[in-house]
Amino acid sequence: MKILLYEINFAPELTGIGRLPPAQFRMQSIPNKFGEAMQLLLEVPSNLPDAAHCTPQEFLYEAKLSMAVKLFEMKRLSSGMAASLIGLSRVAFLAELRRYGVAMIDLDQDELAQDLINA
Repeated sequence: MKILLYEINFAPELTGIGRLPPAQFRMQSIPNKFGEAMQLLLEVPSNLPDAAHCTPQEFLYEAKLSMAVKLFEMKRLSSGMAASLIGLSRVAFLAELRRYGVAMIDLDQDELAQDLINA
């Protein structure tokens, strides 16, 4: 079963994000209404959505959300960019972070102190 994981608009801040094994993923350039886009294809066993107790559409949403959350957690994407990756508002994306145990704001003590000084 091949699932279209997502189309990502090419942008300088999004290129070269991951080191994806070629045997499991395939990327190709495709035109879309916004210009050039990158299509990411992920091959999964056809029974995987059933094993995860969800429909293929729910599995696709969870896969996209998981990718966006992880890239946000790794500080590779901002919350706004991660939200747009999956078609959510920034507020809705931030609300989803709790399900994954990811903090909305991840400041160390020095960063927090600097923010308080600048407030």
